[in-house]
Amino acid sequence: MIKRFISFINESNDIDLSYSAFDWDDNILHMPTTILMDKKINNNWEPIEVSTSEFANVRNDKDNYRLRNDNPLIAFSGFRDTGPKGKSVFIEDVKKALSTKAYAPAWDHFIETLSNGTIFAIVTARGHEPDTIRTAVEYIIDNTLDENQKFLLYSHCLKHLYLFKDSDVDSYDRIPKGQISKSKLIQEYRDTCDFYGVTSKSFTDEFGEASASNPEKAKEMALDRFVDKCNEYAKRIGAKSISIGFSDDDPKNVDHVHKFFKEKSALTNDLIHQVKLNVYKTTDRSIKGGERKKFVGGEEIKLETNQAPGLESSILPFTKWNNMTSYNYPNNKDIPTDDQHHGLKMKTNQSTSFYKEFAFNRKSKRK
Repeated sequence: MIKRFISFINESNDIDLSYSAFDWDDNILHMPTTILMDKKINNNWEPIEVSTSEFANVRNDKDNYRLRNDNPLIAFSGFRDTGPKGKSVFIEDVKKALSTKAYAPAWDHFIETLSNGTIFAIVTARGHEPDTIRTAVEYIIDNTLDENQKFLLYSHCLKHLYLFKDSDVDSYDRIPKGQISKSKLIQEYRDTCDFYGVTSKSFTDEFGEASASNPEKAKEMALDRFVDKCNEYAKRIGAKSISIGFSDDDPKNVDHVHKFFKEKSALTNDLIHQVKLNVYKTTDRSIKGGERKKFVGGEEIKLETNQAPGLESSILPFTKWNNMTSYNYPNNKDIPTDDQHHGLKMKTNQSTSFYKEFAFNRKSKRK
C-alpha cells in the first residue's frame, strides 16, 4: 500500500511543502532569563541585569555597556547548561514564561507549526544543548496544546510517514495513547526537527570555534543546513515548491538573514522545485507574526502585506475523500476506531455528499 501511495505522490507535480525555523527569546516566548552586564555611570562600571529584549537594543553600545567583567561566561550563565542552575534553567524559565502567558509575536505561529506536524528548527543564540531545548518543546506539546491540537499533530505525523518513511505505517498506534510526547511517532517527529543553541559546545564542535563569537554568522550556518535538509525532502517526492520561513526579533540577526536568504535563494535556481525563503521580523510586539520579506530566485518579492500569513503544513494537503490517511487513520476523536466501521462510514458520507451536490446542480439547472 505504501509503495502504491508513494508512486501516486511521485506522479503529482502539484505538491507544496512548508517548513519553519524560529529564534526563541522574544520571538516564541518572553523569557525571564536576564543577562548580566555592566553599565557606565559617572565613568564607573556598575553591575546591572537586562532582559533579552533590552540586550538586543544595547549590545552594540560599547561605550556605555559591556558584558559583566567583559566575561561572556559570567554574563550568559543563565543561557547555558553549564551555569549555576545546570540544565534545568531553560525548562524552568519556559515554565515561568508560560505561567504568565508571556507569549512573543511568533507564539501562535509556533503552536500552529506543532499542531500541523510541520518540521521545524529552533535557532537560538543560547548555549543550551539540543536535548535541553527538545525537553522544553516536549513540555509545550504536553501542557500547552489542547486535545484537538494534539490529535491533529499525531494525524499529520502519520501522513508524513506515508510521504517520507519506508517502514510499515501500520506498526504505529493510529491514535495517540498516554503522554503524547513520549509516543514513538512524536519522538520520531521531534528527532526529525533541529535544535540549535549556536553558542553551545555541541554547535561549536560541529561548526567550528568561530561560530560562538559571531551569533549572526552562526545562525546563518544553522539555517543553511536546515534549508538544504528541507530541499532534500522536496526532491524525494518531486514537490512543485517549498517555502521556508525564519522569525527573529533581533534587528541585527534579521538584517543578516535577509542578505543570506537573498543569496541562498539565488543558488536554488538549478533545483527542479521552486524555493521560497521568508524572513519574519518580530521586533515590534504589536505586529502578530512579524513583518515578512520573501525571497525567490535571488530577488525580493513585493508583498501586498508584510504581516505573516497563516502556516501550511510540511505535508501534502489532501482532499476530503481521496486521502488514504484520513481513511485509515481518522483524526477526529468522534470517528469510529474500528477500520471496517470507519471505512463504511466514510463511504456513506462520501455518497451522501456526492448526492447532495448532484441534487443541487440538477435543481439549479431547472431554475
